[in-house]
Amino acid sequence: MSERSLAPSPCSGALCAGASRPSKKCLTRSRKCETLTVMDGQKDDNGKDRWELVPWSALRQIVAAITYGARKYSADNWKRVEPARYRAALMRHVSASFSGERVDAESGLPHLAHAGACLLFILWHEAEGEENGR
Repeated sequence: MSERSLAPSPCSGALCAGASRPSKKCLTRSRKCETLTVMDGQKDDNGKDRWELVPWSALRQIVAAITYGARKYSADNWKRVEPARYRAALMRHVSASFSGERVDAESGLPHLAHAGACLLFILWHEAEGEENGR
């Protein structure tokens, strides 16, 4: 008798052999049924930020650009720089990237990573200004 690969198939809601509760799917092989764990707890996440949607590999590149700046100047130096300087740097990095220069010659990091860092700094300055009535 040849062994078939496991394939999902709907269960009738009855307990599979050895299961302690019904599952929504079972895997069948010959006549045996194995259960997949189905988590059925509830948590209301409506209206909350969807952190699972963040592209972490891209964010890591932005963090690398921020780390580069911290080594070059000092940690949190960007908080003491006028936001207009970051707007100009943002445009220089975006323009370089869109012109075909993917990597910043000085840092070796993508221009868009530096642009992302500039955006974060600008957002922070704007939020900080709103909090302090500026």
